[in-house]
Amino acid sequence: LSRLPTTTGASSSLTSTPPRMTTMSRNLATTSTPSPANSGCTLQFHTQPVNSVAYSLNKKMLLSTANDCTASIWLLDSSKKDVPNLVWSTREQHITSEVKCGCFYYLDQFVVLCCGPNLLLYKYYVDKV
Repeated sequence: LSRLPTTTGASSSLTSTPPRMTTMSRNLATTSTPSPANSGCTLQFHTQPVNSVAYSLNKKMLLSTANDCTASIWLLDSSKKDVPNLVWSTREQHITSEVKCGCFYYLDQFVVLCCGPNLLLYKYYVDKV
């Protein structure tokens, strides 16, 4: 990687721990209303089909990537579920095309995004709401 964009703090050393990732081929939609079958909710933000969804190691955050050139982190234990807590987009984070996949990396301290021919590595911090 030729650059290491960070949203806060400095980078640390990386290990070769493989990321865990689950892929989906449907849109995320958000409502605060739980579905009748379980106590979950639907998250909606992306304007194009979702390419991948990944849980953090502690299962408290969800990373979603989509064809709308965005990647989003959702705090699952947050009271505010109508918008993501952190969004990477085309303007600020050098995303040039659809974000095909993403995963949390190195004990959830980094996010790796696959965007066209590029792998982007971000260090991030999410304020709790």
